[in-house]
Amino acid sequence: MSIKVDVGTPPNGYEEWTTIQVQFHGFADLPTTRGGEIESPAFSCFGHQWVLVLCPGGSAFPESSEGYVAVHLRHKSMYSGSIKIQYGLGVRVNQVYKEVQQSDTFGPVGNGLVGRRFKNFAKRSTLINASVEGTLVIEIRMRHASTDKPIIQFIPTNPINKNVLELFMDEDTADVVFEVGGQQQAKGRKRAKTSTTSSHAHRLILKKGAPTLSEMCGVSEEGITTVSIKDVTPDIFKHMLYYAYGGNYQKKSWVEMQKRSSMLVISTGLFI
Repeated sequence: MSIKVDVGTPPNGYEEWTTIQVQFHGFADLPTTRGGEIESPAFSCFGHQWVLVLCPGGSAFPESSEGYVAVHLRHKSMYSGSIKIQYGLGVRVNQVYKEVQQSDTFGPVGNGLVGRRFKNFAKRSTLINASVEGTLVIEIRMRHASTDKPIIQFIPTNPINKNVLELFMDEDTADVVFEVGGQQQAKGRKRAKTSTTSSHAHRLILKKGAPTLSEMCGVSEEGITTVSIKDVTPDIFKHMLYYAYGGNYQKKSWVEMQKRSSMLVISTGLFI
């Protein structure tokens, strides 16, 4: 059961989504023959009859990708005329709501569009994990489509750049450690060795983001490989490594940038 509470006054023309939950019990045990259909009982929305069709083994035409489940929203009314709606079909996976959205004009059965098939709705393994005590719940959200406003389709942001950057300097998952520094520094007549700084990295990312550094790591071995880097300061090396992970150099000030830029460019050319 859903309970909605308005905070403030809805704007003129505002229309709530109507939500229908279709529950497929024992989803994991449903037949997975390609093209096989499980049709829900008919339900009513906006004075029209609808059914949701599930293809646990995927659609035969158009053909689903291997391992994917297809869903099909069908308009079943014969005498109610046409209706233009905006709708979404979604499931909740690990507390995250995933949905496909569409806007269509459905006609009476035998006249016009009577259904919309999503051949690659979701992987079967994903839907099994999303099932609650063996029951797969698919939410159908509907509302009348506006005739004067474009439908804004939901396009998820690709998280790969963010995910790679989160691995930057991550000691728990790193399989390479660069010991940076340790060069000789003159102090009068004596020469002292500077301390080194550890920078953690990943072979797989270096292979594409910094091929020269990757080659310096040698053949892949079990455990963590340690590589010594000299003739570059630890902070410059860290900025260069951050760039290899897809990050951008943050200029704290133009003065600082002028001091560092030439060394950063040289280092990037040497190691990337």
